[in-house]
Amino acid sequence: GGAAGGWGALYAAPAPSVGYGLVAGRGDRQTTHGRAEATCAARAGGLPCRMLVEFDAGCAAAAQPGTGARTVVTSAGTGRTRQAAEDAALGACQARSPEPCRVVQAACIP
Repeated sequence: GGAAGGWGALYAAPAPSVGYGLVAGRGDRQTTHGRAEATCAARAGGLPCRMLVEFDAGCAAAAQPGTGARTVVTSAGTGRTRQAAEDAALGACQARSPEPCRVVQAACIP
């Protein structure tokens, strides 16, 4: 993967911020990372974001606890399909949160 298909990256702000950025597409690696980080920072009010996952094939998803949660930690999942990525993200989120989780975004490399 990589050169032919494209890149994807998921960035998230530190808890308790809900900021995240998920970008996937046919751009180069550096551009993809820049866009994901900038999207995250904008949602997080300028807080520094860190990369949760990078992928060059398939899909990724971000999951967060529901609105009742005291702290929000964004969880990442990847998979060959959107459903697999969402299931992985939800599983990771539920493992660390007593609140029910939801997928906030999923993206696939075309």
